[in-house]
Amino acid sequence: MNLNDLLKADELYFIDLETVGGSGICQIGITRWSRWDRRLSLVFDEIINPEVLPESINIHALKVHSISEYMWSKAKPYSYYHSHLRNNLKGKIVLQWGGSDIGIIKKNIAKYRLDDLNVIELNSWNYHYKGVKLATAAQSLGFSYTGLHDAAYDSCLTALLFVSEFCGYKVQERDFKFINSLNPQSPNNGERFKLGNLETNGKGEEVCLTGFTTEEKMKFAGLLTEKGYRIRTSVNPDLKFLVTPSKTYDRSPGKVAEARRVGAAVIDLNSLLESFENTSTFVVERSDRPRSHTGSYAPS
Repeated sequence: MNLNDLLKADELYFIDLETVGGSGICQIGITRWSRWDRRLSLVFDEIINPEVLPESINIHALKVHSISEYMWSKAKPYSYYHSHLRNNLKGKIVLQWGGSDIGIIKKNIAKYRLDDLNVIELNSWNYHYKGVKLATAAQSLGFSYTGLHDAAYDSCLTALLFVSEFCGYKVQERDFKFINSLNPQSPNNGERFKLGNLETNGKGEEVCLTGFTTEEKMKFAGLLTEKGYRIRTSVNPDLKFLVTPSKTYDRSPGKVAEARRVGAAVIDLNSLLESFENTSTFVVERSDRPRSHTGSYAPS
């Protein structure tokens, strides 16, 4: 499909997938462009449980994505969204930046029987972007790209690059504000968790949190102290619970073995929360950003 045909389309969809373990999908972001009202909308932004080996999730979460293992443990698998994506993208023109992701996308199109999807690789399809990385192209619009990856961010950025280049769209200040709100931050960038940062610490049974991001540790430690628990940063003989982000957590085998040696129970956070009367306050979302089906980005 040539550029003139693309520009005549009523709608264009820009998709980005983040993957883990070579095949599992862990994020999907989709941005739509309407030719008639000249609007961009973030129409899908979800964390996906990739259903791959836990060690693949651990490494990938820490080094690349702004997602923690706890978030993945709460996420639904791709199969949960399959019908929605198929029904909404079938017959549509879908563009993706390209690079190594395009091969994984094609594998997943076959794997999930989405063979009627017409996915166009943008950065090798037209000479304006041929061989250019998304981070480099982002700088041409004045965006600062961290080098980390986030599906919603990348789909929005791809859409902005395309419509500003080919559709005469003028990038506005609100575009910068919105997309910067999606700019992924590494879970390792925060300061180390400090007990002194807690306003109070309980006097009851002792618990230690392991495998969480700094933000999660601060939030969950604060809530656990409200329940009377005493937070520890390491295993000790008086420890009652070693709390992990998921049932498959395996990144701290030494700490897990030590906890069991001193008689502490190793329990995932979700199971611990089930013992509380009200668990709804323990939900951690991915910052204040619109989610699919509940919010959209639509600058005029």
